[in-house]
Amino acid sequence: MKKKKDIVKPGEFRVNHARTGHFSYITEIVKEAENISAEFIGLTSQPYTRGEKNIKLHKNPNPKKIETTAYVRPKKDSVKLNEHTFGKKKKGWAFAEEDKPVINKIKKS
Repeated sequence: MKKKKDIVKPGEFRVNHARTGHFSYITEIVKEAENISAEFIGLTSQPYTRGEKNIKLHKNPNPKKIETTAYVRPKKDSVKLNEHTFGKKKKGWAFAEEDKPVINKIKKS
């Protein structure tokens, strides 16, 4: 029996294999001609990434690490999408209500 493809969709948390294996929040799937890319917000446990200040979240979206501090990158990034770009969808992950305005602001930028 053939497995159903794991299709990447906006609003999902996934491991980003194209960007150092950090977790990412998918914001949009963009189709241009023959290329498909995913826009995402990177998550990290560090206050800075390559000298740029990250935004501290009120609550870690990972339900297994709720006590650990989490940060998001201050701007969206994009990567070409293929079957190896992202890992499986993370179940039970969600941003806290206090963090949603920050995420929406980054999504609009």
